[in-house]
Amino acid sequence: AIHPIVFLILISGALTTDVVGLPPEAMAMAFLAGCVVNFIVSPYSGLVSLVRHLTPMKASQIIAVNMPTALVSYLSYLLAMAFFY
Repeated sequence: AIHPIVFLILISGALTTDVVGLPPEAMAMAFLAGCVVNFIVSPYSGLVSLVRHLTPMKASQIIAVNMPTALVSYLSYLLAMAFFY
């Protein structure tokens, strides 16, 4: 598993705006949307690990609780991108 920020740094060098065909703002929103969802529901992220250590919940339970929030935030990003681009 790769940390989301490391993944973003590695992939952003290969996916330029010329290759994808999107404006830089749309690329930034797409990367931001992916990172937000990854931070909320990834079992390797700091958020899930921190909550797991502070509560008696398992990582899978925390991810299940966070999934609606991740879905709403991701759909919000998609709607914003569809509206603006």
